[in-house]
Amino acid sequence: MSRIELRLVPSHPDGAAGLGFLATSLEAFLPLAFAFGVLAAGPVLNLVVHRGASPTQYRFQAVGVAVFTVALFGTPLLVFMRRLLDAHYRGVLSYGAFAHHAGDQFEHKWLAARLAIDEQTLQARDFTATNGLYSIAREAIKMRRVPFDVRSVAVLGGAALVPFVPAELLRLPLDVVLQKVGGFFI
Repeated sequence: MSRIELRLVPSHPDGAAGLGFLATSLEAFLPLAFAFGVLAAGPVLNLVVHRGASPTQYRFQAVGVAVFTVALFGTPLLVFMRRLLDAHYRGVLSYGAFAHHAGDQFEHKWLAARLAIDEQTLQARDFTATNGLYSIAREAIKMRRVPFDVRSVAVLGGAALVPFVPAELLRLPLDVVLQKVGGFFI
């Protein structure tokens, strides 16, 4: 996979040179992440219900399942990381140099002459073109170097944590839980 000739564009609007769609592939593993969470939360819930253990003492187990799930399903996407790093460095150098050159020309034309600012000056295409070029260069410079984003990782880890919620709810008295839930409907 890492040897596939990819035409990566550092300024691509997905923020990953055109590989941003790979982040959505993590969502395909949500059912498995939830299943891993159920397998880990079952014994914890059993100890909380039947032995009176505190659910907070098992918080590291919950976090561990989430981290394991993210690592298991996110790590294979890292085969594209070297290509993304190359695209990022190429983008920083090429787009940065191009934006710098355009900025120099813009300053020479508009700031060195100390022209009067009137309506016609503000409508000149140079301003729009320079602003557009800077926006494209900014996208290339802040490009992600991994093929997934924080949101996709958080959703996958969250799916593994959901089965631990009932154990946390058992800490609260039933009347408090019913009162809070009833407050949403009233």
